[in-house]
Amino acid sequence: MFVCGIVFVELLFSQLRHRDGARSWLMAWAATATLLYAMHLNYFSGQLRFYECFDTIYVVCNLLVYPLYLIYIYKLTDLRPLSSRRWELACFIGVPVLMGGLVGTMYLLMSQGEREVFQHEFLYHGRTSSIHGLALIMTRIHQLCRVLFAVFLIVSCIFGIRQINRFNHSLEQFYADTEQRHMGRQRAVLWALMVCSIVSFVVNLFGRQHFESHSWTLYVLSVLFSVMLLYIGWLGLTNTFSIIDMHRDLKEPTPSAEEHEETKETEKPDDRYCKLMALVQQTMDEDHYFLQNDLNLNTLALHVGTNRTYLLQAIRQCEGVSFSEYINRQRIAYAERLKAEYPEMHAEELAQRSGFSSVSAYYMNRRRYAHHSEKK
Repeated sequence: MFVCGIVFVELLFSQLRHRDGARSWLMAWAATATLLYAMHLNYFSGQLRFYECFDTIYVVCNLLVYPLYLIYIYKLTDLRPLSSRRWELACFIGVPVLMGGLVGTMYLLMSQGEREVFQHEFLYHGRTSSIHGLALIMTRIHQLCRVLFAVFLIVSCIFGIRQINRFNHSLEQFYADTEQRHMGRQRAVLWALMVCSIVSFVVNLFGRQHFESHSWTLYVLSVLFSVMLLYIGWLGLTNTFSIIDMHRDLKEPTPSAEEHEETKETEKPDDRYCKLMALVQQTMDEDHYFLQNDLNLNTLALHVGTNRTYLLQAIRQCEGVSFSEYINRQRIAYAERLKAEYPEMHAEELAQRSGFSSVSAYYMNRRRYAHHSEKK
């Protein structure tokens, strides 16, 4: 609870300094997680005063926390407005609110005796055999919430991983240097989220009452969750690149598509692409254009007199790789030649002279593409 609260405060101050649409959803996630664990604290403290209200809030937050993080991923990686996902939003936000409203209504309808039986038998001891009437209906609602929680966490993880993979693929089609833009850290966040999800599911499967008699497991889970949640919040605070930045960079520098319209009718697409790639490769061999810092598809397209759509199609069709792989293969081949000519050269200088943004980027691409340069 305290970790989530600290993350929320940090995100709030960050939003006050510089408003960010994606981070506002992460802030909503942190606030929801803070409330959720505050309700956990109330449960394990055994305070039954106002428990009807606390349990209602718990149901809403428990179902809402993972969908909110998924929406944060959407805002980082997709330009489409959330209104285009209205059915997902209706499900992810509407269902938790509906179930919370249903739980709150049932508490109002139950008598004091039924509330006490429900709390004592089901919430604190996990028994259902002696529960009847409205208390039994309330028990079924809570069991349904556990199923919904499992569904939401699975859907959130699957959709989130798929969305990040799509975004990373788009990065590799446009940027040569993807290290500082790649959603690798966000993918790590999602894996951390999946670990938390599995543990959360186990907690809900056994029931919170199981941990009253095994307090050590509660401490272990608390530490695990705290580390995971702190990591998620830290990555959210330090993230500096999103789909908005990519969209800004994607703007064509010049409307040069018309230059290829003249040959469209007289040449086959394959011929045009091959001629374009021959020109691009000539630029690489003679001008070493791949050494340009932070090279992207627009810059290279402008240099060879075409547009990025044509250039990307040519690279895909003639080379069978992404733009990022094509450029970094050229850099690795150049680095291997430098290394052979100057064996004493340090890795830092080798990376810098080969066009890489960092030593880590050089080593990463060397592991991927060094065998291609050896074949050449």
